[in-house]
Amino acid sequence: IHAATPVIADIKPFQDGFAVAYTDGRICFTDIEGVVEEDVQLKCQVAGIDVRDDYVLAVSPDCEVFKAYRNGSVSRICRSQLRNSADRVVGIACSNDRTLILTAGGKILSTVDFESFTTLDFNDTYSSYYDYTRFCAICASDNFFYIAGTYSSGMPAVFTSAAGNIWSERTLSY
Repeated sequence: IHAATPVIADIKPFQDGFAVAYTDGRICFTDIEGVVEEDVQLKCQVAGIDVRDDYVLAVSPDCEVFKAYRNGSVSRICRSQLRNSADRVVGIACSNDRTLILTAGGKILSTVDFESFTTLDFNDTYSSYYDYTRFCAICASDNFFYIAGTYSSGMPAVFTSAAGNIWSERTLSY
């Protein structure tokens, strides 16, 4: 019997290299050439990561959030916010002081402190404007959040928001 090959869940630039998260809960900290320098093992699967100055935020498919440091220290900072849901988290993104967590079904959880959350159901909120979208990715720049997925027609979909509460479609054909 062969061991399953680890699958990369997410990768982000971090300090002078990268943070690479695997679905089995391992986060590797590499140098700029991709050589693993340190790694951390979480006690859960990982759906996605985002990076802050000196730590990585990791989110599990059922929405637990952890801080992981290069030195091996890990702490859970948030228990699951998804209750009785078959929907799974696809990623996490931070911009300024706000963090968003995205599920495949389009729920967007927003927090500034990991104690209180607001939830926006993208597909319900925008059902009069856009086709149902199955989401697969979230990321952030300094001032914007981006979410990506596939419309029910099979066409790709990308949306952007400054604060995570009002979303605009981005055209992918020019």
